[in-house]
Amino acid sequence: MMKSELKRPLPTSLRRALLAAVFAALLGLTLASCSSTSPSSEAPPSGNQPESTGLPGLSSQPTVIGYAQMDIDTSARAGGSIETFNIEVTAGTTVYDVLRKSGVQFESESSSFGILITSIKGLKQGSDGPMSGWLYRIGNSYGEVAADKAEVKDGDLITWVYSPDGTYPGLEW
Repeated sequence: MMKSELKRPLPTSLRRALLAAVFAALLGLTLASCSSTSPSSEAPPSGNQPESTGLPGLSSQPTVIGYAQMDIDTSARAGGSIETFNIEVTAGTTVYDVLRKSGVQFESESSSFGILITSIKGLKQGSDGPMSGWLYRIGNSYGEVAADKAEVKDGDLITWVYSPDGTYPGLEW
């Protein structure tokens, strides 16, 4: 390849001009979206909230709304136990997010319903027969949706329960 065929970088002045144009366009979009909203009667943000980046939908950190306790319960299985974790919760945190934030090793798969947990700490669904597997509860209620669809609130107790036979441990009909 000859030296004259090499591509040359844009001159510094042109790169700065392009960057300034992109910034001005983003700033214009931001200001336009702010001016099209109606005035709000809400109080100004308190000091414990993250500072805004100035761009719609972006903030430097999600706001912590509290903590949830997560238990992993394998007590329905011989030699099983219960382990407890306390996990920070932000707005929109799901049961799946709590499990992920705990650092516990798990496996999951996507389905048309959402994310399903197939293994926690090496204990896989199907280990004790075709009906065995993992279920979750929030408080005393077993989940009715996939783990990535159930939102968690401050103070919630999430329990991942291993069921060796497909029944709901601790639930009486």
